[in-house]
Amino acid sequence: MKVMGAPNWGVSVETLRLVDEARARGVDVTMDQYPYTASSTSLQAALIPQWALGHYVRDRKLLTLEEAVRKMTSFPAARVGLHDRGILRPGMKADLVLFDPSAIADKATFESPHQRRYE
Repeated sequence: MKVMGAPNWGVSVETLRLVDEARARGVDVTMDQYPYTASSTSLQAALIPQWALGHYVRDRKLLTLEEAVRKMTSFPAARVGLHDRGILRPGMKADLVLFDPSAIADKATFESPHQRRYE
């Protein structure tokens, strides 16, 4: 869910109400949110928010690295029916990203939003 800018303040309350109503009717609805310091709408950022590993896993310890990776791989793949993706297993398709958990970080600012994530 993205509710950005002063004209949209408070809209999230209505959005969440609509999701709750749909779920009550049996509609399978999910959503996610992302608290960027500087706005980002790229497809890569939406699908694989790599900066979250540094901020939420390493720095704030809100979830384990394993759970964060699952939320970026097997969980969304299963959710949208991509049964041959998201898990490393013989016969499965795989796109791999290697990263250093101690170095990954969000360096974007409003003045300079396009920053390299690694040193």
